[in-house]
Amino acid sequence: MKPYILIPVRPFEEGKTRLATVLGPAERTVLNRRFFDHVFGVACQAVGPARCIVVSRSAEVRDLAEAAGARAVVETGNDLNAALTQGAGEVPAGEAVLVLSTDLPGLGVDDVAAMIKAGGEADVVIAPDEAGVGTNALMLRRVGIVPFLYGANSFMAHTAAAGANEQTVVSVNRSGCSRDIDTPEQWRAVCRRS
Repeated sequence: MKPYILIPVRPFEEGKTRLATVLGPAERTVLNRRFFDHVFGVACQAVGPARCIVVSRSAEVRDLAEAAGARAVVETGNDLNAALTQGAGEVPAGEAVLVLSTDLPGLGVDDVAAMIKAGGEADVVIAPDEAGVGTNALMLRRVGIVPFLYGANSFMAHTAAAGANEQTVVSVNRSGCSRDIDTPEQWRAVCRRS
């Protein structure tokens, strides 16, 4: 099974505002661009750019995606779940989709492969964050079998939705998928590790 990979991307200058106490606006813009370049590059290596879909309000982001051979979708709102639903509409019927967050600096092709392999055994595959609360990657055997429920406690929300829809669920716990960068503490931890 080779899924389509769906990557939602805020304009680079808007992301990671919670890091404002440790990084200035220009530094956050550079960081967001690096995050995108990394995760998008991994996605293209894993499934090929033709199976990558980038959803963004940013023309710069969309241009980068299209230049690499991926599909770019103009986000029409400003809500993550709505953007994912919009992007998922570009996935052919019956195909699997894997959603990746961009703030996964340790993500590797092997992590994507682990998600895809787990998708051969379950309808819904979730890679939680380190706290086991958020969702950093989500794979659906078919678009629409559960709604996108990113936000507070999204790991539990996605798990519960899968159960309510009688879909099998498996969790993938790998550092490349779980170590995201949302808080100053997480940023400092990454700096210490590098």
